[in-house]
Formats: sequence, structure tokens, C-alpha cells
Amino acid sequence: MSRPGNPAFFSSFYNPGTDLLTIGAYTGFKNTGDLKRLLVCRPMLEIATAMMNDGCLQELDWDAIFTSIEAFHADTDVLETQFGEGVNLRECYPEININRVEMEDLHNAAEYFAKFQANREARAGAYLYRLMQRLGKYAEEDTTERMFESEEARNAFGLALNRVSVTLPNPDPANVVVPQQIFKPMSKKGESIMEVFNRLWYLLQKLFYDIKSKAPKNILLCKNPFQSRKIPGQYIPVWMRNDTQQRRKTAFETPLSSKAFAYSWGKSLDDESAKRILQGIEGNIKREGFLDDDPGVEDEVKFRDNVAHQFRLTEYGLQLCKVVIDYSFHHEGLDSLVTDECDWGTEILPILNETLEEHLTISFGVRMLCTSESSPPDFSHNTMLGRE
Repeated sequence: MSRPGNPAFFSSFYNPGTDLLTIGAYTGFKNTGDLKRLLVCRPMLEIATAMMNDGCLQELDWDAIFTSIEAFHADTDVLETQFGEGVNLRECYPEININRVEMEDLHNAAEYFAKFQANREARAGAYLYRLMQRLGKYAEEDTTERMFESEEARNAFGLALNRVSVTLPNPDPANVVVPQQIFKPMSKKGESIMEVFNRLWYLLQKLFYDIKSKAPKNILLCKNPFQSRKIPGQYIPVWMRNDTQQRRKTAFETPLSSKAFAYSWGKSLDDESAKRILQGIEGNIKREGFLDDDPGVEDEVKFRDNVAHQFRLTEYGLQLCKVVIDYSFHHEGLDSLVTDECDWGTEILPILNETLEEHLTISFGVRMLCTSESSPPDFSHNTMLGRE
């Protein structure tokens, strides 16, 4: 991902999946030990508990919650009025009870359910706002202040999980690092406050994923939960890198595009030969977003190489197959080009260069890199496709 998300387009925001190094780099950590300490600090446990008790952590989609926050144009003054600690969320965004009489009217039932969902999404947005505020305050607190009610937060979290016996690692509050990126946007890098909310959502998802995970090597419930590893620079999203890191990248690679070409990795375009591999990684595939490189300045071979690099297709035993370009000129209706049926230089490049970016989507599917009798590799571990 070469640029921060655009609040007008949810799909433009970075999705780090559940990979520890990827999430750590995106949220501003230098090592995995500090990330794991933050995951079980008091503010994180308090908000995770509240969201679980309210059915807002696993039962809702992030894009719906994102929309409920962005509806206030991410204005911090408005967000404080709507979502702040002094707001009674159950009064402002109440549960909607549907009685039997109303249920008999399907139209009313649909309206009530939509309102029920909207209110719960708003409450979820409020919890994220409060987490942002609490982490900002926690960053300024001394060790004594950080210890206040920390044991209560741990116990309440266990109850919310219905696993009272769960033994969470207990970090020394003095050693909990709180990067600014999780309570304040990197404005000089072009970030909006929605980037902060995006980071907080994936931190909560990481906490929940690891605590609920039945994997034998659960990173938070193992013998050495805070064992640390330095996060390599290549995991840092491009726009977050400092000048030295940027120079190191561009010294060896073609500079990333200043344009934002939308892509869609379509299931309907995936070849049957890739089915087994995709089943193992489907939960970590980012099916929509933006390409890192401008295909309008490339030949077809370079385009395919860049897409394979961005999505690490070769590593996963995959390669591009069908590529479709959907576009429209001045809202004159949608047309499509299948690259295998067209000449790249005379037909594809003019479309890529003459069509407004917002009126064009590049869709593609994948197939196995090798169709020999050898078995495809096992990629059931969690690794995000589409990250840097």
C-alpha cells in the first residue's frame, strides 16, 4: 500500500490481517514484544470487554462501523459530542425490541432490524473513539496511574470471554509503549483520523484472534508471551516510512505510482486449479483496494510482474490468469476489455491513460503457478496478501 486511506473509500484503507509483524509495523511498533504488551494493557482490555458484552467485536463488519464513524466527517468535536465518555450510549443508540405484532409486518420488522444494526454500529464506533482517547491518556500516565483498575479490567475480560480461568500475561505498566499512531493521525504523511480508527480495529481483532485461537503456539497464552522480535523495515507501509527508509526502497525499486488504480481480485475470475491454495488463505486475501504501481506506464509483462510482487503470488504458488478492465468515459456506460483478447500497447494503454482513475477498475483472477502433479504448498498460516 503506497498511500494512506481516503475516508471517502473504505476499501482504500490498509488491511494488515492478523500477521503480528504486519500489524506491528502498521501501528507504529519497532518490535513485537511492545505490541503484545499493548494488546493486554488496561485500555485495550476495557474496551474489548465492553464491545464483547455489547456484541460489537465479532458480530459486526468493520466497513459498517467505519461508515458510522465517518458519517460525522471524522470531526473530533462532533465525535466527542456523539461518542465521548460522558455520552450514555444505551440512551443515544438504544437496542430496538421487536414485539410479535410488529414482527407480523415484515416491512416494519426490516425497518426495526436496520435501526437495530445502525445503533449497534454507532455504539461500536463510540467504543473505538473512547479507546483512542484512553490510549492517548494512558500514554501520559505514570506507572502508578497505569496500574489503577488494571486487575479489574483483566478479570472483566475473562468473564466476557466466558473463560474465567484464562490467565492473561501481565505486563509491567511501565514497559507498555503507546505509539502516537494509535491515538493521533500522521497528518504530515497525509493521514486522516480514520487511519487511527482503522489501526485500533485491527489491534482489537488481533487481541481477540489470539486469545480465542486454538493454535498450539498462541502468542499471548504461551510461556514467554512477551518474547520480542524486531520488525523489519519492509513491513512498514510505504507512506509511513521516514526519508531514509523511502530512499532505501527507491534506490532499488521503481518509484510507486502517484495514481490510485482500483483493483478487484474476483472469485469468479479465479481458476479452478487455484481452489485448494485459496481455501487456505481466503480469510487473509484483500479482494479490493488499490494497485501500488501505475499500469499505464508499463508493458504487460511488467504489469503482471508488479501485481505478482504486490500480492506475493509466486510465493503462494499462484500466477495471474484472466485480467479484465472495466471502464467508462464521462459516465457513458460501462465497457470491459479482456487483456488476453486485446493488444496491450494499442488498446489497453490508451484506456489506462485516458480514463479517469475513479471510472476504472482492474479485475483479475489467479491460477496455480505450476499445474504439474506436485501438490500445492500449504498456506494455512495467517499471512496477509496485498501488503507491502
